[in-house]
Amino acid sequence: MPKLIHRVTTVVRRIADAAQGVRTFELADPEDWALPPFTAGAHIDVHIPNGVVRQYSLYGDPAEGNRYRIAVRREDDGRGGSVAMHCDIGEGTILPVSLPRNHFPLREGRHHFLIAGGIGITPLLSMMSVLRREQAPFELHYCSRTPVETAFLPELRSLAANGDIHHYFSRAADPRRHVQIFNRTRGSRAAGELTFQPYGR
Repeated sequence: MPKLIHRVTTVVRRIADAAQGVRTFELADPEDWALPPFTAGAHIDVHIPNGVVRQYSLYGDPAEGNRYRIAVRREDDGRGGSVAMHCDIGEGTILPVSLPRNHFPLREGRHHFLIAGGIGITPLLSMMSVLRREQAPFELHYCSRTPVETAFLPELRSLAANGDIHHYFSRAADPRRHVQIFNRTRGSRAAGELTFQPYGR
């Protein structure tokens, strides 16, 4: 009977800053084998060397079979996982991870209405990669504090070919104006045309 695989050994190939307080990690097989596949919206458990296990959404394109990409916002008042990822993990670090799981799959629909706040953008980036490849229309409404704290702005520009992207900065304008823009955009389409993909895990 074949042995069941519950954990995958990965190595950190690349680390980069995506915004103030947000760091991205590119994980790959140490011998460059293909990694177990994942679908848009999936996440993995990351076994950090300090013994902590944290779940992070995969934000890359599922078609890329040779790497997992995660983003971690540093929370100094958290339980230590994000600080350990920012301070203790470097390129070349071995990180065991779980097989990808998906409790937030991309649903079928004629027009996708994606809503994210802060670091919750990560699984939606993966979904937008799929929607763009399928030439499916979508809109993203992305809420964050300020532009400097908004992760993945370059990626969002490159993914905007088939959909509108609306930013809402809570510390840069009157929040009531954001609500008006959101309601106006949402109201411009019939309810039957929209597939909502809110994310708040």
